[in-house]
Amino acid sequence: GRPGSSDASSKVLELKWKAMLIGDYQREYEREFLNSVHSKRMDKASKERSRHKFDTRGGCFAPRPITYAVDDASFLDLALTGSLGLADSQQSSSRYEKDYLILKNIKTDTPIAICALKSPREAPVVRVYAAKPRIAGQIPAASSSDIGLPGAEVDLYAWAEFATEGEFPFPVRYSIYLSTGEEGKYEKEPSYKGSHPILGSPGISVVGRTSKELIYRGCCLLSVDSNKNKDEESFLRISLSRGIDPALFICFAAIVDEVAMRKQHSKTTQKKFR
Repeated sequence: GRPGSSDASSKVLELKWKAMLIGDYQREYEREFLNSVHSKRMDKASKERSRHKFDTRGGCFAPRPITYAVDDASFLDLALTGSLGLADSQQSSSRYEKDYLILKNIKTDTPIAICALKSPREAPVVRVYAAKPRIAGQIPAASSSDIGLPGAEVDLYAWAEFATEGEFPFPVRYSIYLSTGEEGKYEKEPSYKGSHPILGSPGISVVGRTSKELIYRGCCLLSVDSNKNKDEESFLRISLSRGIDPALFICFAAIVDEVAMRKQHSKTTQKKFR
């Protein structure tokens, strides 16, 4: 999508969905650093809720439907499933659910984008693959069958590379590098850059630009909402400026959600992408 030509405050689309980990991470940070002089740690019951909140009989994480923030209506029948492998996904019987974060149309059961962890180290690198070419003449990097995704085979094309610098709750900078269309190559300067405006808050402000622009402009705001009436259930919310591809930023927010807990959960997996 084209970076917005106006500030992020001129948003035209607000979406939300159930958060996986970042809400619990935020609450733990608040307990340890903000609400107690003695830096109290999470109690045992809170840890149990965090560990098992997303366990379901069909896999570790149930589908997280994407909805309009204003009325909770479904947004294009989209939902997120699976994980990057940084979360505790041992309950899942499907390898693709353990190792890949998938944005899909739940009505047709077809993937829109797939996120794969390239490097699980201190600053995780995640690559996003689309079910359609992002550039004319682009060659597929893999197919849905390569990662064991059920259903009709779909070609997957390199779309973006997500990188981080720093570790939350300390200052973190996020970068999104778009694919150049050549195998394994991404732009040298990121099209999108994000940061936390408030230290310790999971909220992120993102600016972006096209290859023809010199100035980065506000295009996305990410925030975490908590529902105190539902066992501290948390939701991710993104506010997008006009012209921004919502699928890319749903992936961005979902990646941030899981990457925030990388210190607690990490493993190395062999990916099928080039």
